[in-house]
Amino acid sequence: MGSCIECNAFFEEEEGVQHVCEECDKLQPESGSWAVEQMAEVDRLESGGAHSEAADVLLELFYTASDHEYSDWPFSWKVGERLEGLCRTHGLADQHVAFHIAHIRILHRQNGALATENLEQGIEIARRAYRPDLEMELLQSHWNVVNWHDSPNQSLLDRIEKVKEILKLDSRYNEP
Repeated sequence: MGSCIECNAFFEEEEGVQHVCEECDKLQPESGSWAVEQMAEVDRLESGGAHSEAADVLLELFYTASDHEYSDWPFSWKVGERLEGLCRTHGLADQHVAFHIAHIRILHRQNGALATENLEQGIEIARRAYRPDLEMELLQSHWNVVNWHDSPNQSLLDRIEKVKEILKLDSRYNEP
């Protein structure tokens, strides 16, 4: 669902189709047309082997495209698919987990969903990379949604405590 850039009237968005607002007759920009330069930058970074930097740009584009006030949903799906592929191919755990956290927040904001699939996928990514810090970020994001939505279950609380202990024991996450 999109909204007119002029009068904010709602309309159904389709990728590759420019919409004319029925309320004010304003031609709407094509999905993703605002990000042509950024996508060219992603292409340049990827072709130069700077995969992490390319994923950072894609993640920022995803945040913007999925913003509840801006919302360019067709483009957000396109960016999300590309980001997911880049993260999987090059083992970019930080950006991959951040992408799943974004999904958790988006689904909650849109319809109150708990996004447990995104939580589970993100945890699997964090565990494969042995990144308990990323797992903790996921659990805390999920906790924030669950705590707001409903009371959390004991297994979530237990897992948060276990990850806290792992982080305490791992010297990479302790200050000298």
